Amino acid sequence: MHDSRYTLAMSWIAAAQIDLEAAQVLQERLPPPACFHAQQAAEKALNAALVFLTGDSPRFHVIHQLIEEVGALGRPIPLELHRDLLPLDQYYLPTRYPDALGGGSAMSTYSARQAQAAVEVAQQLLAWVAEIVRLP
Repeated sequence: MHDSRYTLAMSWIAAAQIDLEAAQVLQERLPPPACFHAQQAAEKALNAALVFLTGDSPRFHVIHQLIEEVGALGRPIPLELHRDLLPLDQYYLPTRYPDALGGGSAMSTYSARQAQAAVEVAQQLLAWVAEIVRLP
């Protein structure tokens, strides 16, 4: 494995950890941005895995597609973790734009419970990716 892949992957992991920390801080008081940051943490963690495995990161933001890409490289995500990650896709746009829900407010749509679940699954994914991103 090239050191440059490792270095870039570790940069993605560091970025994911920042988003995870933001999500943790916000989860009780401001669930919508917490959900968004948890989604970002998961997306960046999956990018770390892809950079490490291929040397390149995709230019899309859909968690289930990123999961498929990692799996196609011989690193399938454990089934339960895969299942728990899928709801994160719903946090990418509606948590950031006031009109994304067609008149509904993200503040009244996303709960602290959802934010907590999103944070927990992002943490689990980061731990899983850390097992992949390591020097041989």
